[in-house]
Amino acid sequence: MKKNIYEYLFNFSNNAIFYWDESLKLIKANKKAAELLGYSSLEKMQGIPYSKHIDDTEKEIIQRIKKAIKKGELFHIFERKYKTINGDIKWVEVYISPILIGENKYIIQEVDYDITERKILEEQLEFEKKKFENYFNLAQTINVVLDKNGNIYDINNKACEILKVKKNRIIGKNWFDNFIPQELRNEVRKVFNKILSGEIEPVEYYENEIINNDGEKIIVSWHNNYIRKGKNIIFIFSSGIDVTKEKKYIQHLEYENNFSNEFLKLSNEIISSQWNEQLYQKIIDKLVDIVPSAETGAIIFKNKKHYEYKAVKGFDINKLKPIKFKIENSERFLLKNPYVVSNWKEEYSQNIKYKNTLIKYGNLEKIKETLIIPLFIKNNLYGFITLDSYKKRFENIDKNFAKIIKSNLEFLLWKLEVDEQLRKSAEYDFLTKIYNRQAFISKIKDIIVLEKRLKQKIAFIYMDINKFKSINDTYGHRIGDEVLKFFAERVSSVLRESDMFARIGGDEFIIALFNTDKNGAKKVVNKIKKALKTPFQFGNIKLNISVSFGCSIYPNDAINIDKLIDIADKLMYKEKHQQ
Repeated sequence: MKKNIYEYLFNFSNNAIFYWDESLKLIKANKKAAELLGYSSLEKMQGIPYSKHIDDTEKEIIQRIKKAIKKGELFHIFERKYKTINGDIKWVEVYISPILIGENKYIIQEVDYDITERKILEEQLEFEKKKFENYFNLAQTINVVLDKNGNIYDINNKACEILKVKKNRIIGKNWFDNFIPQELRNEVRKVFNKILSGEIEPVEYYENEIINNDGEKIIVSWHNNYIRKGKNIIFIFSSGIDVTKEKKYIQHLEYENNFSNEFLKLSNEIISSQWNEQLYQKIIDKLVDIVPSAETGAIIFKNKKHYEYKAVKGFDINKLKPIKFKIENSERFLLKNPYVVSNWKEEYSQNIKYKNTLIKYGNLEKIKETLIIPLFIKNNLYGFITLDSYKKRFENIDKNFAKIIKSNLEFLLWKLEVDEQLRKSAEYDFLTKIYNRQAFISKIKDIIVLEKRLKQKIAFIYMDINKFKSINDTYGHRIGDEVLKFFAERVSSVLRESDMFARIGGDEFIIALFNTDKNGAKKVVNKIKKALKTPFQFGNIKLNISVSFGCSIYPNDAINIDKLIDIADKLMYKEKHQQ
């Protein structure tokens, strides 16, 4: 009875269990062990050496186990990696113990707990942590984290630059005692304590002076938030903008608060939003509202070789959209700081056709002055913002606002560009620059929901490059990679903009053709075959590329994306074997 119980626990344990002989060859394992290593049956595992599934970075484990056998000691490895038969890496928590079965004769019992998902989560958390730390340190705002006693827990580069101190010199120092003017300390401490007690909303705006290492006073506009541990607030996170120069110009003007608050809201909205065409309009609408002398405005950004209108306020975008600006011959447009144009008749040197359009629809002859804010990313002109005044000249306050707008928008545009690059690297195959498998399946699942309502068909064409392994073996992986890029380019050249093209893996690809039936799919296949009649050529190597195809239709063949891919895959292999 006891033996049966142990046998049941062995077979149905949630842990992988192995028994190895002294030469570290497998004697016995349970079903969970086979599942862990990717075997379809226990029989296929019999006699495998311990080293077969050890990751190359952990070969020393074998020697450690042999030493433990000699000493008859429990050998506990907290974490290690297993390599499955498919080459995947599995993280496990391992317990290894020698079992004496005769005089100086041992077998090894190993119990493994699969922690792969936990390790993936840890890596993701570490990535997000680094991403936030980078943003925190690179931000062009003054970022300070204080503990509940007002001591500095963390501070970013911009804050150190403003305070004229090194980070390692001030961590742990009291913020109020060192960087708040003495006459303001009690007042600022009261605000700090109100945030800690929850009396003040975490995002509530607050403004006060700070004092740097040289004794200079800087006015900072703050927004505060807090970090909780359970019910207790343990840190205050403050993000501020140096408004000293601007304050000197506008301290007696009613719209100072309006600019600070509204532009900060706009910046936060840009940070929290995915970039889209609507954001252009929100930005120009807000800037015309908060720059005192501005009455109309426009955003002009780069599109390939030209610069074109993206959004306007006070004009008809449809009339201005066709205009393509060239800046190569204009030194004005290459200036990096905001500047004012007072006479467009003298400044403008574009094609007469566009000049007439601007006079008619852009009020070129009615504008008194235009404040131009160039936006550069990595020393390249990304675009520019134009703000127009019809009644008066732009004042110093407007020009100083333009500097703030420039510095913040350049940083925000840089961040959005980096985020977009990260998004693309997650969605696109690095070699062929088309969708990868995960992105393709994710997007298709969303599209199928829409197509289901519209009752439209989707054709899936699964493709495999014939004799690709032979190409790799004969010419090497570099040529193989060039063949894959050539194939992706040739196929892309015959597809519509609405079609989706992805690399499934290796030399296997898939296309989704929307609102297309089987006959339509056949036409696309013929186009691809025709496109591939152009031989692949790289240096002295010239190859004719051919492809096997398989096709499935949604919803005729299936409504599940995995099933549709599987059907097309099998039909492709059927065609491949018939050739």
